[in-house]
Amino acid sequence: MTAPVTSIAMLAVAAVSAAGAVGMLLAFVYGLGRSDANAAREEAIALAATRAELIRDLKARLEALEHACQIQRIATLVLVELLADVKRDIEAAPPHVDLALARIEEFAADAPAGVENPDARGGLLCRRRVR
Repeated sequence: MTAPVTSIAMLAVAAVSAAGAVGMLLAFVYGLGRSDANAAREEAIALAATRAELIRDLKARLEALEHACQIQRIATLVLVELLADVKRDIEAAPPHVDLALARIEEFAADAPAGVENPDARGGLLCRRRVR
């Protein structure tokens, strides 16, 4: 009768061993799922940080473009006003060419730093007088 007890004990040890193996397999699969979830979470956080940085960069570029556009509008209005004054001087009878050239030269002298003065190279604002 010892044989059946031994075989029952062997079956019990095999069953416990199999249950342990299944438990370890389930723990391993659960751990893989958690590590995949952690990796996905970390990737989502990194992607969100990248998006936030891109949005900040785009907002800064938009503000710079809006500022440049505003300056360009102001410069256009100033040029339109100058051209209207020059046109009025030239259309006068007799034409006030000297006054028109003086307005242009005054405007060119007030140009911001870094803007090339065309008069310095004999371009648009040369000192030739039309009579």
